[in-house]
Parts: sequence; C-alpha cells; structure tokens
Amino acid sequence: MLYIITVCHDAQECPAKPGVSEAQSDLVRCLRRVIEEVKPVFIGEEHSCDALNSLGKTSIVKALAHEKKIEHRFCEPTSDERSERGIKDAGTVKCQAALQWAPRDMSDEEAEAVTIACFFPLREAHWLKKLDGCRDQNAIFVCGDLHIECGSFTGLLEKERIPYKLVERGIGMSKELIASQSRPVRYLMEHPELRDCKGVEECAS
Repeated sequence: MLYIITVCHDAQECPAKPGVSEAQSDLVRCLRRVIEEVKPVFIGEEHSCDALNSLGKTSIVKALAHEKKIEHRFCEPTSDERSERGIKDAGTVKCQAALQWAPRDMSDEEAEAVTIACFFPLREAHWLKKLDGCRDQNAIFVCGDLHIECGSFTGLLEKERIPYKLVERGIGMSKELIASQSRPVRYLMEHPELRDCKGVEECAS
C-alpha cells in the first residue's frame, strides 16, 4: 500500500541555516504519525538531490527517514534524466511555444495545462519505477498536490492496480496556491485536445 501525503514543495525543503516553518513542522508531524501507524519499508518523495543542491537546501523527508532508520528514495528525475526524456516545465513550454509552436503567446494556464497533459505522465512513470515494492509492502510518498488534483498520478496507480491511500492533502498550501493550481486543471478539462502532445513534444525537443 502506498500512503500519499501532498504538499507545497517548500514544506519538504530546509535551508542550510536552521529554521523550520509551520508547513515543515506540519509535514514532520504527519510523517511521524503515519510512520508509527503503517511501519513503512521506505519513504519516497517528489524531489531530486541535484535540485536540492542547486537550491542550497536539504530534504526534511530524508532527514526524518534517516532518523527513523527507514530507507529514503528521491523519485523525481534528475536534470540529466529530464533532459534525456524531454521533460519540460511550464516556463520552458511557454517560451518555446512563443518561438516554435504556432508561434503565439501562451497563457500561464495553458502552459501549465500542457505540462500536466504531456510531461506529468513521463515524470510519474519515473516515480513509479523508483517506488518499486509499494504494491506488496507499506510505503509513504510525499508529492506536490497538483499531481493529485489533476488526477494523473492516482490514475496511473489505478491503472497499474497499485493500492494507495491519500493520508493528507495540501500541507503548507495557501488559499491562493490552491486557487492557482485549480486554474490549469480546469483549462485542461475545457481543452482536452491539449492531451495530444505530439506537436508539443516535437517543438520542445
């Protein structure tokens, strides 16, 4: 069983200098509770070591896993792996769309919707490989809430018949952030043609 906790990513990251935010404290409390309840064999998270190093931060999730002597797994593709798989973020999609795809200006909501439709599945397939073993044993996974809000990751788990439970959603997320992430999900529902990613992938390669 995979036990899922969703967050604002700031809740996962601790700066080099001491100091823990309310969101980080909430995540630690939640993790401690779930660890006690389900006794996971490992804890995974949507993050990568190179991304944390570039930010000059460390993983709160990893630190707690080590404290509890539980295996920790970074599940997000590294920058090299993202490049190899052609995975783009919304900013890159918007920039390249202006130059190559159409060309025309693209709204933030459309760029994020394209990212959800075309690149979330590539990232989440990578996560699933890193989460090997969660089908038959208890494991915890911490990820951004948008992957649950849009239904892409839970849809993948259901397709692969991997049992899961949403333990807690949106740790550290403000009302403004919740509202902002709902916009690209709604845009994608209104424009299902964006799920045909061939043209986007060609221009982003």
